[in-house]
Amino acid sequence: MIHRSSKAMILIVAVGLASSLMINIPASYETFLVGDCTEREPLPLVVYILSDGSVDPVSAPISNAGNIVYSLTADILGRLVVQRSNIILEGNGHSVSGGTFNDTDSPWICVTITHVSNVTLANMSLSSSSVGVYTVGGENVSITNTVFSDIPLQAIRTESAHNLLVDSCTFLNSTGIRLESSDHCIIRNNTMSKCGQMISIWLDSTSNVVSNNRMTDCWDFWVSGSDNSVESNWLNNTNRSWGRALVVEGDFNSIVNNTILGFQEGLGLQEAMNTSVRGNHIGACWGIGLWMSYYSFQGLPNPPSSNFDTGNIIAGNDFVINHQQLSFYGGPIAISIWDDGYPAGGNYWSDHESSDSFSGPNQDLPGGDEIGDTQLELAWMNYDRFPLMIPVRSGDITPPLTYDDYVSGRHTADFTVNLTAMDDLGSVNDTYYIIDDGPIMSVKVDGQPRITIEGDSIPLRYWSIDGVGNVEPTVLMSSGLFLDKTPPVARFVLEAQVVIREFAVFNASNSSDNLYIQQYFWDFGDGHSGQSGAYPDANPVFSHLYEIAGSYTVNLTVVDYAGHANTTSLVITVGEASRGFGDYLIYVIAGVVIVIVGSAVVSVLMSRRRYRRID
Repeated sequence: MIHRSSKAMILIVAVGLASSLMINIPASYETFLVGDCTEREPLPLVVYILSDGSVDPVSAPISNAGNIVYSLTADILGRLVVQRSNIILEGNGHSVSGGTFNDTDSPWICVTITHVSNVTLANMSLSSSSVGVYTVGGENVSITNTVFSDIPLQAIRTESAHNLLVDSCTFLNSTGIRLESSDHCIIRNNTMSKCGQMISIWLDSTSNVVSNNRMTDCWDFWVSGSDNSVESNWLNNTNRSWGRALVVEGDFNSIVNNTILGFQEGLGLQEAMNTSVRGNHIGACWGIGLWMSYYSFQGLPNPPSSNFDTGNIIAGNDFVINHQQLSFYGGPIAISIWDDGYPAGGNYWSDHESSDSFSGPNQDLPGGDEIGDTQLELAWMNYDRFPLMIPVRSGDITPPLTYDDYVSGRHTADFTVNLTAMDDLGSVNDTYYIIDDGPIMSVKVDGQPRITIEGDSIPLRYWSIDGVGNVEPTVLMSSGLFLDKTPPVARFVLEAQVVIREFAVFNASNSSDNLYIQQYFWDFGDGHSGQSGAYPDANPVFSHLYEIAGSYTVNLTVVDYAGHANTTSLVITVGEASRGFGDYLIYVIAGVVIVIVGSAVVSVLMSRRRYRRID
C-alpha cells in the first residue's frame, strides 16, 4: 500500500525523469498534470524584434528582409515587442490578438514600441487585448492602415513620444487614442465607431494635430495641454446616448471647422484659456451645444473676480437647433470674444430672432447685410455683437430635433403623446415612432402616438427626417410611459378557525393586478383596522387579535399604483377560548400566584423555594 505522501513523491520523481530524458515540450505550450492529465490551450506567444535585428523566437511567423522590413506571414496569438529603430513592420492583413488581463496595472499589449525611432507599423489587425499599440519615448513612429477592434483600455497609448503619426486606421468598439506628455503628433484620416474616449490629448501634451477623422457613436474627445489643433473632424452620435463630444482644457488650443451632431453635450471649454473656436457646426445636441466651466478658478490662491477675460475667441460657428445653445457652469463668469468684428460677424444661432434691415458697424445704415440688427446677449458681459442671420456652413447637414410633451404620471385612461420637430434650414418631412416594439408609424399618416396598451414602462421611440434626408438619432424615452386602466382584484382567506385572544391570520396573496398592488387596507369589523407597507413592501398577510367572541365582517381593500381600488368582504365567527382541566393562566402579584382555571380562581401563597403543582 502506498501512503498519500508517497504518491506525491512519485509524481515529482516522474516529472524529474521526464526532464532528465529531454522530452521536448514546445516553449509556447504549458503541459501539466491535473486529474485526467488534460493539456491546456497554447499560451500567448511573445515575439521580439531585437535591437540587433534578429527575431526571437526564430520560429515566429515573421519574415526579415535585411533587418529593415519585417512581414507577418501568419496570425499571432500573443504580443510583439519592437526594440529596433529604422524598421517597417508590415502586417500583410494578418492579426495580432492578445490575451485578457486581470487588472489595469498589468494589461496585455498587442504591440510594444519602446524608446526606438523611425518605426512604421502598417496593414495589421489588432484585437482582443487591453492595449493595441503602446509606445514610450522615441520619435517618428507611424501607425497606418491598421484595424483596432475590441480593445477596452486604449487602442493606442503613447507616453513622452515625439512626431507620432496615426493615419487611415479603423477603430471599432474600443477605447481610442491617448497621448500623454507627447508633442508634434498627428492623428488624421481615421475612422472610429462605438468607441469610448475617442481621443485624449493629456498631461502637458503640446503642438499636436487631430484632423479629418470621422467618429460615429463615440464619446469623450479630450484636449488639454497647449497649442494643440483640432480641425475638420466629424463627430456624429446616431443613437442619442449619453455623452460629451469634445472637451477642451489648457491654453492656446485651436478648435476649427469641426462638425458635432447629436450629442448630449457638444463642445465644452473647461478652464480653457486663449482658445480659438472658429468655423464649427454644432447641431441637434439634445442637451447643450456649447458649455463653459470655470469651477476650479474659485480655489486659486488669487482667484479672479466675479468676471474675468478668458482670451477665448468664439466666432464664425453655427449653433443649430440644440436643446440649449449655451450654458455657463458655476464659478466666476468667463468673458469671451464672440465675433470677429464687422463685417466678418459673429456666430449663427438658429433660435435667434432679429430683423436685418440695417448694415454697418453700428447697424444704422439702410439695407440688410445678413447680420442681425441688434446684438445678442449670451450671458452677463458676453455679447455676440454681430449675430449672423444665415449659417456659416453651406448646405443642410443638421438633422431635425424632436420633442415630446409627455408628462410623467399615473395615467388611467388612453392618452396622446404629441411630437414636435424642428429643423433649421428647411421643413421636416415627417416624424416616425414605434410604440412598445410595434410597427413603425408616421405622424403624417397615423397621427400622433396614441397610448392604449397598459404597462408601467412602455417604450416609445421616435425620430424625424428633414426635407433633404437628414435623419435624427432615434430617441428612446428613458422612463417609458405609464398607463393602467385595470383595477386590482381583492381576495383573501382566513387561515384557521379563530377564538378570542388568539391571532386571526388573514392572507390576501391571491389578490391580483395587471401591474402590481401598491397597498393592502384591512377593516376587521371590531372597530380596528390595519394596513400593509407600500410596494415593494406590501405584505399581503396580516394578523389581528379579537377580544370578544361573535360574528364580524372583515373588509379588504387593495389599491394599485394608479390609484384603482377594489374591496371584498368575508364574515367570520370568533369563538370562545377552549377550557380544559389543563388550561390555566398564571399571574404573579406581590408574591401571590393567581391561577385561573376556567371561571374558578384559586389563590396559593407561595414561598420563594417551595412550589405546589396544581393538577
